[in-house]
Amino acid sequence: MMGPSFGRLYTAALVGDVVPFCWDVWQPQWEMWARHLRRLRPPAVFATAEQSARFLAHALPESRVVHIPEATRLSLHDPGRPLAARSIGVLELGRRYQKWHDAVRDAITSPPGHCHLYESRPGQVVFPHEPDLYRAFSNTVISVCFPRSLTHPHVAGDVETTTQRYFESMASGCLVLGHAPKELVRLMGYNPVVEVDWTAPAEQVRDILNAPHRWQSHVDEALSRVREVGDWSLRVPEIKATVEATVREQRLR
Repeated sequence: MMGPSFGRLYTAALVGDVVPFCWDVWQPQWEMWARHLRRLRPPAVFATAEQSARFLAHALPESRVVHIPEATRLSLHDPGRPLAARSIGVLELGRRYQKWHDAVRDAITSPPGHCHLYESRPGQVVFPHEPDLYRAFSNTVISVCFPRSLTHPHVAGDVETTTQRYFESMASGCLVLGHAPKELVRLMGYNPVVEVDWTAPAEQVRDILNAPHRWQSHVDEALSRVREVGDWSLRVPEIKATVEATVREQRLR
């Protein structure tokens, strides 16, 4: 469920037990999620946000609640072009962190040859077609990624979770700039994100774009690691094993 689509959930429950896979379980809505899920007593619940999974595990003692991190399909992404050969300097997709955007927007005019792509107005999609999006990722030096807890704290509350954008960026060989959620650091085994230097954010971006080749080893390390932990094919066996174990437990009761 992408957000609280409880109507669909109740409809599915008419034909048997439901096992919801939940995206966008934000802190301000935790109690609402727990209240609706509790009515159905699902045998298992999956949540992509680690903090939300912990809350639901406490709120739903009769359900097995498991955190399943976000991922991507690595086969869709082409990381082949080195950073030094890429022409999109900075790519901000979807929602943006306005504080950072305003600090760097006027600075990303140099060096020549690097463009800065972002929604010129909210809701205006930069790449309306998926193939164009993947090609753009493969031609981007810096992909900007911030968790929703920073960009839209009124929506996310304190839930700092990893989005698919982080995995797409790393799988495409981009340098990820922004802030790494703790759950991403734990999954990767280190922090693959270049954290923003808030004392000089514009200068930081210019330094990267002036010599992107200096960051190639950083990108290569992140690509190698995301291939080990970031594909949906790695999540599916865990989901399947959890459902099968839950079914076996129910039969033994």
